[in-house]
Amino acid sequence: ELILDADTYGVVRLKDGGTEYGTLFTTSSNFLIKSQGNDKDIIFQGNNSSGSGFTALTLDMSDAGSATFNHDIRLPDNGKAIFGAGSDLQIYHDGSDSRIIENGAGDLYIGGASNIRFVNSAVNATYAMFTEGGKVQLNYNDSKRFETTDAGVTVTGNIANASGNMTLDVAGDITLDAGGSDIIFSDDGTIFGTITKGAGMKI
Repeated sequence: ELILDADTYGVVRLKDGGTEYGTLFTTSSNFLIKSQGNDKDIIFQGNNSSGSGFTALTLDMSDAGSATFNHDIRLPDNGKAIFGAGSDLQIYHDGSDSRIIENGAGDLYIGGASNIRFVNSAVNATYAMFTEGGKVQLNYNDSKRFETTDAGVTVTGNIANASGNMTLDVAGDITLDAGGSDIIFSDDGTIFGTITKGAGMKI
């Protein structure tokens, strides 16, 4: 063992040619490591299995100690990345689900320079897409089913209400525009009335 035992704050000074570049010391039983040069970083290095050296972590003293990691940051289940003085934003995996939690008084903003996409883990199927200044698109099995437009919304397929009633209540008129010339009324799939262009109402 090599024991360094310095009285009065336990200060151990590291020098090169008489110039101090680092200090190890204690305050209130805390262990402190200090880089003494102005704007001089603290850098953690190591060797990989082939013996090649690399920098694992850099603490940038010219930027208030901003940390730059060479590779992944790994947290165990329920280990949280916490942001904000009041632990406002938390990102973690609870062992079953992944969670992004906003606990503060404000809103949760998700921003993108152009499009924002919600996709599957393989990143080959889109659930929803939000385009800056444009459409919002919702998909089913990677196929578009709902899209906002500058005039309203476009629905691909049927609009179904599994239970209860559906009410259309507008301040103006209701326009039914059927490209096939027929407006069909049915009950649970059984047709009981048709309005056909040029032929009037058939029941």
